[in-house]
Amino acid sequence: MIRNIFAVISILIFSPTILAEEIMKFSCSWEKAKPINITVDLKNRVGSRDDGGMNYRILKVTPYALWMEVVDPIDEWKFKIQMIEVPTDGAKAGRWVDTVHSTTGWVSSIDGGVCWKKSA
Repeated sequence: MIRNIFAVISILIFSPTILAEEIMKFSCSWEKAKPINITVDLKNRVGSRDDGGMNYRILKVTPYALWMEVVDPIDEWKFKIQMIEVPTDGAKAGRWVDTVHSTTGWVSSIDGGVCWKKSA
């Protein structure tokens, strides 16, 4: 039921006209580890990683950030969201934040990532 609520909310708040691009590409790293590439398809509201990690559903896009649900078909006890800050004002990189919300009420946040926007 919660997934259905988030799906409806994402349809209501997602606006592909905010950003002119249909495809966005990022090179991202957690705590200075080897970067991975994330490709976001704004038109179809999906994202993927080149390291074999889980795919994404795009929840919200603004000129400043995008929020993505981590699609995890096995772990139905947690809702995982990642945010990529879109670099603005000449910044070379933006933050990459991971948040996990559990059915027990436990919430965890990891704020050690960085993403560089690449040319699509």
